[in-house]
Amino acid sequence: MAIRKSVAVAEIIKRADARLREKPQIWAAELVNGGRKAAQLLEGLEAIAAKRNPTETPEAHAIRVNRAAERVLHQIEALTAKANETRTAAARSLSDQIQARTQLQDGPRGAEIRALFRQMTPEERGKLMDAAISGKDAETLGALLTAPAFLSGVGSEYQSRMRHYYEQQIAPELHEALDEVLAADEAVSVIRRVTREVATDAMNPDYIDRILKDQAEAEKAQASLDDAMQG
Repeated sequence: MAIRKSVAVAEIIKRADARLREKPQIWAAELVNGGRKAAQLLEGLEAIAAKRNPTETPEAHAIRVNRAAERVLHQIEALTAKANETRTAAARSLSDQIQARTQLQDGPRGAEIRALFRQMTPEERGKLMDAAISGKDAETLGALLTAPAFLSGVGSEYQSRMRHYYEQQIAPELHEALDEVLAADEAVSVIRRVTREVATDAMNPDYIDRILKDQAEAEKAQASLDDAMQG
């Protein structure tokens, strides 16, 4: 089993904590705390795997590591579920706040605006979009950025980029909060993945199966001897 990956994971936590100190964010902090728990599980599992009690056999140690790894995997699944809930709640709340701030929606003149936009040259489209963003023209932007992109004759990537840019102008602090949540989630997902990989390797199921099979055969032989001695 690969060991001491907890050292690299600790560095991820250190960087995440530093980012939180610079840009505090409640949901990001919750995600990082979950990552910290995963890092502690990894460190503990590596410690158990690296140090065998001198009073136990290598086989007994392998079984103990296997059971510890199984518990770690259960904990990681619970932490993953919690992180997913936190990320989803954060994204929904912040997106709703951004929507409330920008007021982007397709209005009654949306089809007309899109028809005119389709007839424009690329240069004219760019000027109109710049003017709409700088002028905070929610009606024009709602028509072009909330309806399916093909209705305006543009690509979905362009539409997403323009909407993201406009939202950043209107609600920069909300976008920054969302960026912090996503950055924290990415960091702690790496920690959970590494911990899951180490725990899976530590289980060593084929070796454990052989040990348990040998143990069962030894116990059966002992039972036969005990029966013979009592006869």
